[in-house]
Amino acid sequence: DDETSILVKDLEGNILKGVPIRTASPHRMEIKSHPYPESKQLIVNQEYDINITIFDKEDHKIYPSENILTKTTFGKQFDIIEISMNGLWAKVRPTMVGIGKIKASLRSTLTPDDDETEITPHIKGVTDFEIYESVLVNPRQTVLPWDAATKPDYQLSYKVTGGGKVYGYKVEPDNMATIDNEGKVKIMNGPGLLTVTAGMTQSMHNNHTSKIVLISPTELELPESNSEWMVGHQISIPVAVYGLHPETKEKVMFSDCSDLKIDVALSNSKDFTIEEPGRRGEHHARDSCTTIHIKGNTAGATTKVTVSYTIPATKKELKMFRHIATYEQLEPVHPSTAGNSQSAPQLVLPVGSSRKVLFKGGPHPWVGKPSFFFTDAEAEDEEIVRATLISKTPFPYTAADITCLKLGETKVEITVGNKPSTTNKKPGFQRRSVLVFCSEPAKISKIDIQTSNQGSQFKKPIGNPKTGRIMVYSYRDFKLVTTVKDKEGRTFDNTSSLQFRYTFSDDSMAKVGKPQIVTSYPTQEVSSIELPFKNSQVIYPNGIKGDLDVQVAISGYKADVLKSVGVEVAPDIPQPPEAFEDMEDYDYDDEGELIVSDNHGVAEEISLTLAVDAELEMIYDDKRYLQNSN
Repeated sequence: DDETSILVKDLEGNILKGVPIRTASPHRMEIKSHPYPESKQLIVNQEYDINITIFDKEDHKIYPSENILTKTTFGKQFDIIEISMNGLWAKVRPTMVGIGKIKASLRSTLTPDDDETEITPHIKGVTDFEIYESVLVNPRQTVLPWDAATKPDYQLSYKVTGGGKVYGYKVEPDNMATIDNEGKVKIMNGPGLLTVTAGMTQSMHNNHTSKIVLISPTELELPESNSEWMVGHQISIPVAVYGLHPETKEKVMFSDCSDLKIDVALSNSKDFTIEEPGRRGEHHARDSCTTIHIKGNTAGATTKVTVSYTIPATKKELKMFRHIATYEQLEPVHPSTAGNSQSAPQLVLPVGSSRKVLFKGGPHPWVGKPSFFFTDAEAEDEEIVRATLISKTPFPYTAADITCLKLGETKVEITVGNKPSTTNKKPGFQRRSVLVFCSEPAKISKIDIQTSNQGSQFKKPIGNPKTGRIMVYSYRDFKLVTTVKDKEGRTFDNTSSLQFRYTFSDDSMAKVGKPQIVTSYPTQEVSSIELPFKNSQVIYPNGIKGDLDVQVAISGYKADVLKSVGVEVAPDIPQPPEAFEDMEDYDYDDEGELIVSDNHGVAEEISLTLAVDAELEMIYDDKRYLQNSN
């Protein structure tokens, strides 16, 4: 080590000033980040200046001249933005969380002739920097109403993330609020503006802030929300109250205004009741700071809801109103659902057949805008099914006619609601679906025998336990009522497009009557909506006693019915087997169910005995005797 001086002289050689220059051997190095050199905690994606300082044994700083050669290496956590030629300064950006090492090694200096002079021993330095995600405080701003008369007891909590997971807190000004070690703020005075700061305990400069605004209400609104609700459900009406920001003078909505004394009045207190209002800390709808709750007890009822707030110490009243209506849930009536009321009802039809569906409920026409009310029926696949809304169906019912056009399955949606209007910007509507299966017939599962209404003295058909045949009158007409199912075992809801063929084992004993005239019956709910009977055929016995076998078969589709609904090509259907053959082309499983095959058509046989009164009476007497003896 040595020391000299640099002398500053004037033109005459007189010394004006001397500056001592001392050369020293390097002893140690320090690696620090700026602008906070005392901290080793950095934040991802922020830029830092890394300064490397060289000291001698007496801890004097050695000037970082440009001819010093330092090898500086950075861990993978850093992006190097810029670095000096001598390696003693760099601008870096941490890119990932973790421990980031920065190493420096002083190895030599350069002479004026660019010759390298090695420094021995080499001086090395290393610093481990802790790299964290940014500290974030949520919420960033809390706006609360402040009333000097009531002085609400506000206690606020904050969610802090990032950093080292251990935080320090402070609130300013401290004469308006206090804050504890867990970041819970208790408001003591207002109105005014407060700042809450949360930072890392070992480096509070790594922090995030949140504002608390305490102001008086100046405006009240009822944000857009549903105006139509299901009866019996809690009705939620969002309320927004605003004040003026003390710095920007702009209108700001309160974060929570549940502590305000808000008055609610109903024009229809008979069908509606007021329930508990929203409480501080509860979730509120977007663009609102509290919620009014009411309940409607009668479907189709309406009420005017008036919401008001009087500013304390003044006579100024903030007031808004809204109309609310109730309705029943849209539910299927025909066909009904099995078990779960939320499951979609089903229809099973052959191609060319139609069936009406009936629903009840849904929103009512909106008060003052009845023309905005609508109902709709739409098939998801219009090539398979045609759905036609039935107009003039009396409210609260909605009906549609559904027709199968080709084989397949699809969904039909029934919709009831109101279109948006100036007084009903968020109208209610309800939608329910019907699953429609357009299937081909696979099995006649049952043939019922019904007698015409000819007086109580005539007996119903009854099975003869000795012969296994069904006893019917030989001189009274009866009906054969057929149940048809598809390959999946689903029962058809209408078979009007199918052609049925009836064959007798002895044509002299009976004949087929005319096609049935009355093919449908009115529903109890809406008499104009009619549902189809099952296919039935009147049989006229000729008065001859004896055994008679009847085959009921599906021989095809009715061309006139298909044409009437716009079906041009009938689906292929196998021809039924010959009647009364000993070897039927049917296969059955272990439970006696028909195994459907494409090799044969659809047919079923029934065995009858045409008898007179005395023979039927005998069977009935035997049945009563057996019941009494048991």
